[in-house]
Amino acid sequence: MRHDGEVAAPDREAAFRKLKEAGIKPGRLIPAPGVVNAILGHWKLWLAVGGLVAIVLVAAAVIRQDRITIRTMAEETPYADADGFAKPIERRQIWGDEAVIAIAARKNWRIVFENPADRLLALFAEPGVGLSMMPRLPETLKSDMDRALAERFRIVPDELDEYKQIKCIVEGMKSELRTYMAAGGTLEGYIRRLMRRQSEERDYLLNASAELGRQIETGADPVKAWEEMNHKMREQGLPALPMPEVR
Repeated sequence: MRHDGEVAAPDREAAFRKLKEAGIKPGRLIPAPGVVNAILGHWKLWLAVGGLVAIVLVAAAVIRQDRITIRTMAEETPYADADGFAKPIERRQIWGDEAVIAIAARKNWRIVFENPADRLLALFAEPGVGLSMMPRLPETLKSDMDRALAERFRIVPDELDEYKQIKCIVEGMKSELRTYMAAGGTLEGYIRRLMRRQSEERDYLLNASAELGRQIETGADPVKAWEEMNHKMREQGLPALPMPEVR
């Protein structure tokens, strides 16, 4: 769940320090428009009103600290249940240190999962992020998956948040698979379903990127169009599009 908030601080560094002391990990910090800038943006109006009023307002603005908007991705619930097992959650983008996530993904999540069946599910954990072709399934996948479905992941308190998240997402996928198979589906059918879903999500991303480019080419404000498109990405649980290059 994404939470927005504000913290009073003179600059970004001070805001980060305040958040760190409070135990909050910000996903993004956005400087809010300062009062001084808001006033200067309407300088003609203030000149018309009179110098005295402008002086008073500017003085008040100097005393005021700018507020910085905090965008954090907080845990919807603790990662572990009362018994210390990972709670199942829906597929979503893993947030945190991008380098940690990239390294784990390149290693097919071997850092987190011992069972090949769990690692296979992890490849499809994040919407729109995954394989470009069908993976070669090991002969032992069925027995590995039977073992995976019979086991639950433990959450280690001091392990990385990124690892806790992938465990919870894969637990959610295993719950989805149990329901799918209980309704008569097969493991092979579920893997094909994952591939199809991932392909559709990537197509959505490509189309969104192309649409963003068309909007900018036809005169749309690049930043506003980018923010609006990424709002749609967040609603779909898809990764954000990069900021377009404006020529």
